[in-house]
Amino acid sequence: MNSIFDEELNNETIVDGDFKDLIIQGNDINKCSIINSDFQKCNFSGLNICDTEFNNCDLSNAFFDNVGIHNCKFNNCKMVGANFSNVIFKKCIFNNNMANYLVLANCDLKEVSFIENKINSISFISNKLKKVSLDKNEMQSAEIINTSLNNIDLSNCVIDNMKIDLNDLKGVTLNHMQGLSVLDLLNIKIKD
Repeated sequence: MNSIFDEELNNETIVDGDFKDLIIQGNDINKCSIINSDFQKCNFSGLNICDTEFNNCDLSNAFFDNVGIHNCKFNNCKMVGANFSNVIFKKCIFNNNMANYLVLANCDLKEVSFIENKINSISFISNKLKKVSLDKNEMQSAEIINTSLNNIDLSNCVIDNMKIDLNDLKGVTLNHMQGLSVLDLLNIKIKD
């Protein structure tokens, strides 16, 4: 059974913290710098995380449900299999993370940047995107369902074997080769 961590985290710098398998509840996380810390299999449900930076942390298989994440940065973190459900993201940056098998479901993302992440096999389900940027991400075998990519530029991302509803592609920006792959999805043949 998981232990409960209910201490206040406000204006703190945490280095080499071991929070593995904890249920983090009761208090929000505000204005913290968290470095080289282990949050594997943690449950962050119901919290607000604001003005906080996670650097070189392990958030693999962590669970975030009904969480507000505002003005936060995730840099060089391991987030394999992390699950973000019913989360509101505002002004967040995900930079150079290993986040294969990440799940983002029923989330609201506003002014969120994904930069040079490995997010292969990501599940992007029923999300609302506003001012979201995806820059140089590796997104092979991504599954995008009921999430409009209108005004999203994927042209410098690796999106091989993406599974997506064609309605969600309306308004997306792709490079030439990606465009040809979409034509293949539509079973359109091109002749010379």
